Amino acid sequence: MNPSGWVVLVGAALSGFFSLCSYSLQSLRRVQLEEAFGAKQGGSKRLEQFDSHLSALRVTSFFCSTVSNLVVVVGMVYLL
Repeated sequence: MNPSGWVVLVGAALSGFFSLCSYSLQSLRRVQLEEAFGAKQGGSKRLEQFDSHLSALRVTSFFCSTVSNLVVVVGMVYLL
């Protein structure tokens, strides 16, 4: 397999990973997080820290997903 084929394969894997992360971050509910973090010591502090960075995490995962999709498209065009 030539290098552009590997680029497309790795780009597709990364695209799937970041798309899954984006979906997971969008489907989070505060109640579920409170149940998960609340049982542990210091959980409320972690939850507040996570909640304060949630929008940045969503934007970052969306951006990485978009870049990996672009890599896949460019790699496929190069293969053709």
